[in-house]
Amino acid sequence: MTQTDILQAAAARLGELWPGRPVYVGQVPRGAQEGFILRAGQRELRRGLDRQRTRSVELTVGYCRRDGDELTWSAWLEEMLERFDRLEWQGRTLRVEQARGSEGQAEGYCTFTCLVRLHDWAEENQTGEVMERLEQRLTPPADDGKDG
Repeated sequence: MTQTDILQAAAARLGELWPGRPVYVGQVPRGAQEGFILRAGQRELRRGLDRQRTRSVELTVGYCRRDGDELTWSAWLEEMLERFDRLEWQGRTLRVEQARGSEGQAEGYCTFTCLVRLHDWAEENQTGEVMERLEQRLTPPADDGKDG
C-alpha cells in the first residue's frame, strides 16, 4: 500500500462523511473557496517478527469554510474525532491514531492531524517453512533406565 493509496482512502472517507464538498489532494486549484485539503507528512515503515510490517503516514486534513457555512470548526472536529477513526481501502483497514485538531490562523481554516497505520504481513518469498505453519517435531526423551 502506497502513500497515494492512503490519501485516496482518506479522500473517500471524507466524501462519505460530507458528500458534495470537494476534496483536494496536494494542491488546491486557483479560485477554490471551500473544501478539504489532504497532505501526507512523515512516513515510516517498520519490520516486526516474522513477516509483520507496519506502515505509518502522518496525515493532515485542512478544512476551508466559506462565508456562511453552517459547519463550524467545533462541529467539524467533533465529527472527525468520532467518525474518522478508520479508513478502508481495497479490503484493508487502516487505523487512525493520535488525532488532534486546531483552528488555523487564517479565518475559516482549521486542521485535523492524525497518524494512519496499516499492520499487515509481507509476501511469502521464503523457501523454508513460515513460523505459523511450522511443523512441531517434538519427541519424548529416550528412557535411559534411570529414575530420577
